[in-house]
Amino acid sequence: MRIIESEEGSLVAKSFERALPVFGIEKNMPLILVNADIDFLGSDKKMNEIVDEIEDDKERPVIFYSFDSQEKLEIRRHPASRLFYKSDVGFVKMPVELIELKKLYDFLVSGKKIANPAVEAFLSLGVKEHLANILLHDIGHPHLTIRVLDKAKEKFGITGSAEEVREKLKQIQQGDQKETLAKEWKGKTFPGVFCDIEGTLFFVDKIKNEVLEKLNKYAETTSVTLWSGGDLEEIEKKLVANGVSYPLVSKYAFEGCKVETVIDDLSPGEFKKKYKISSKKYIQVEN
Repeated sequence: MRIIESEEGSLVAKSFERALPVFGIEKNMPLILVNADIDFLGSDKKMNEIVDEIEDDKERPVIFYSFDSQEKLEIRRHPASRLFYKSDVGFVKMPVELIELKKLYDFLVSGKKIANPAVEAFLSLGVKEHLANILLHDIGHPHLTIRVLDKAKEKFGITGSAEEVREKLKQIQQGDQKETLAKEWKGKTFPGVFCDIEGTLFFVDKIKNEVLEKLNKYAETTSVTLWSGGDLEEIEKKLVANGVSYPLVSKYAFEGCKVETVIDDLSPGEFKKKYKISSKKYIQVEN
């Protein structure tokens, strides 16, 4: 077990080390516990670097903890947010009862958590935009230029002079998201079910229970992702009000991509013409 905290020997780390063995998680067991709030605690550690370290480390599972909710971290484009949708990574909101932490640990090591590569890819776009902002800031400081050039090459495949890299980072900052996803997933298919909102899961403001029941059934064996071409912030409010907790992404980010199963009220031809997304299976919902 490894705990990544804001400082060595912090009170939280000591508490976990002392209490978790009582719940069956010993120091020699594979687990990385990570404080997702490190960037806000005045620590010398940086979350971007911690995420890189974790991805290189094969120890699993990983559990992030924060006093913010998972949804807030995702909205804030937290560097670790995309990792929450991997099959061996979990999240808990603090304060948390240790028995709940143990249940999450057991769930992750059981292999029963279903990964969602589509949401992970979608959130990675926001993380990259956030990183581009940081690098654009740092490249203006001569003593940081070499580090920025190295990081730009590592994370974005960008090379060239400082000025050339600056211009390419600006393009990422402005968000050519559709091209990014299509390029990274060229020749591959996003697994799972992708369900539309307006006219499909909802008719005006009323949820269609038969569609929700179908999604719940799908979720037993595959990932379920909600998507829309509309205002995600407003749609998220509607989902929360109706107790729907499936992740939400923008259809436009997936232009040029292929997904496994689509559920939509448009005809297959209308859907493909409007969003330029193809699918292996298409289910049209009648209103």
